[in-house]
Amino acid sequence: HPQIVNEQMFQKCKGLFATLQPVNGKVTGQKAKEMLMKSGLSMQQLREVWKLSDIDKDGQLDAEEFSLAMYLIDGVRRG
Repeated sequence: HPQIVNEQMFQKCKGLFATLQPVNGKVTGQKAKEMLMKSGLSMQQLREVWKLSDIDKDGQLDAEEFSLAMYLIDGVRRG
């Protein structure tokens, strides 16, 4: 998984990811949207986070990409 996400955060995010009931190891934007919106970020910010996180540009997130999204959201929230 991406080097910028430490192992502790990755394990936490992996647990959250599992609650989204991934199919073939991935979740769609629709499935991830509700959880990502809980962050309080604007739709524009969330779109940017998605663009940066969906590394393979398949419109879905795997556990690593989801962890990166959560890391970026955390960074935005901290300012």
